[in-house]
Amino acid sequence: MKLSIATCLAAGLLASSAALSQASLAQEAARAPVAEIPSAKSQTPPPVTDANNGASVAAAASASKGVADRSQAVDGVAVLVNDEVISYSDVKNRAKLILLSFGGKVDDATAKEAQQRAIESLIEEKVQLKEFHKLSPDHDISEEEIDDELAGIAKQNNTTKDKFVADIAARGINPQTLRDQIKADIAWQNLVRGRFRNDVRVSDLRINEMMTRFKESLDKPQYRLAEIFLYAPDVESRKNALQRAATLQSQIEKGAPFEMVAQQFSAAPSASAGGDLGWITQADMRPEIEAAVVKAKPPTFLPPIETEGGVYLIALLGKREAANPDEAKLSLKQIVARGDGAEALLKIAKARTKSCDEVAKTVSDNPGLTAIDLNDVALDGMSDTIRAALKPVEVGGSTDIIDVTNGKAVLFVCKRTTGGAAMPTREQVKAKLFDTEITMLADRYLRDLKREATIIRR
Repeated sequence: MKLSIATCLAAGLLASSAALSQASLAQEAARAPVAEIPSAKSQTPPPVTDANNGASVAAAASASKGVADRSQAVDGVAVLVNDEVISYSDVKNRAKLILLSFGGKVDDATAKEAQQRAIESLIEEKVQLKEFHKLSPDHDISEEEIDDELAGIAKQNNTTKDKFVADIAARGINPQTLRDQIKADIAWQNLVRGRFRNDVRVSDLRINEMMTRFKESLDKPQYRLAEIFLYAPDVESRKNALQRAATLQSQIEKGAPFEMVAQQFSAAPSASAGGDLGWITQADMRPEIEAAVVKAKPPTFLPPIETEGGVYLIALLGKREAANPDEAKLSLKQIVARGDGAEALLKIAKARTKSCDEVAKTVSDNPGLTAIDLNDVALDGMSDTIRAALKPVEVGGSTDIIDVTNGKAVLFVCKRTTGGAAMPTREQVKAKLFDTEITMLADRYLRDLKREATIIRR
């Protein structure tokens, strides 16, 4: 959810509210309407408008929609989405909400960028809600659900919902714009989960590939990166994207939080995580980005990087050198059995125990077994036999049965840290792959819906 205001409050960035330029909005309101962008299925003719008469614009919108809100008629129509009105007031309030991410004053270029982002966000929300109501005609997002989400955001910032909303209003923003955003987000999440949850399958092969890639990356230099990506597929659009990137870079250098800007403006899947890419190797980077990153010293903010698909802003947050696998530290759980039937007991225990979390129950169910916790143990401090048994084991896995003093044992690997990097568990890798796939499907779904929608921009 792109509710950057919540994090802004947490960071204490709401001391001064950035406002959209009234002159800029006035110019947009007076601008002659551009050509309609209908879907192939649409037969709706564009409303007749007069660029010099705001009333005729509003009247046309009213006729197209059937029922027009009086405040929208006075305010002016910015966009029609499937005959639903987005007013200039809607755009102004949403843009001001976005600009809270920056804190303090912003220049005209940033205000214009926020205004365009506001328009696109509002269009997407109209499309999302229309699809939600189409597929769930008997269900709507209740005011209670929205209040619960608001209360959760307020709690994260050590305040109450009422104070949170009052703080927004005190900065000249209609709180309804935040409620509308939350409503659309809840609806879209419900729709995407219901539509794609059962379609996404993460195979063991993909998990194994990711685990192998991560292991291989440990013996290479790693870089902690965050990104903002501005989509620009052709030469002409890249010129515009470079200008936009320069504007965003300027605001970040003046103190705007990188993660907030990424959430609002980045077209990359990482936007929801504030642009954070985590630790990656050079093999995971585009050549243009790699060339800039390897020359830089962290922490630093790199100049805009132009690529074939668009423009990147990259924050290099850290670098760590290749790690020696033998210097890994492990957190282990050891199950020990003694006596003549030790190996048979451990075979049964190993088959029944799928993770470290299940070790305690396995031992409690069998008095012939003993569990021992071994935390932050250095791999290179172990015997050759145990080190050889542990090296190939993934987090969450277990060794073969090995001989120990006065018995036999199985070791379960709960955590592995190599050169500061902790190996993820199979469950964590699976969850990440699942989320990535769902995000890709949702983005494609939204693009298709926007392509089919009738969108008239003023």
